[in-house]
Amino acid sequence: MKEELEFRLSVHPDEIKEQRKLGWAEFHPETFCHRCGGKNVRSWFVAHEYFNSAVEALGLTSAAIICPGCFVVGHELTSGLWCTWELVPYSPFKPEELK
Repeated sequence: MKEELEFRLSVHPDEIKEQRKLGWAEFHPETFCHRCGGKNVRSWFVAHEYFNSAVEALGLTSAAIICPGCFVVGHELTSGLWCTWELVPYSPFKPEELK
């Protein structure tokens, strides 16, 4: 029996069409922040409850892709807290992979 895989976009197709109208080149949906348009970092994460409340405060859906800077703005809006964020390599970090 062949199993069918469900395909899901992380961005609604209408958002991609709108970005292309604005002159965005072909891209992976997670390459750019969908709020500010800046280049997103390669990989980052935060607990989903923080992320979801931050994107909601920014007027976006939980499917939105945002950069760390826009996440911080949303987090400050929703929590009222100004805090320092620490970026650290996620274990296991293998520096030899960067060569």
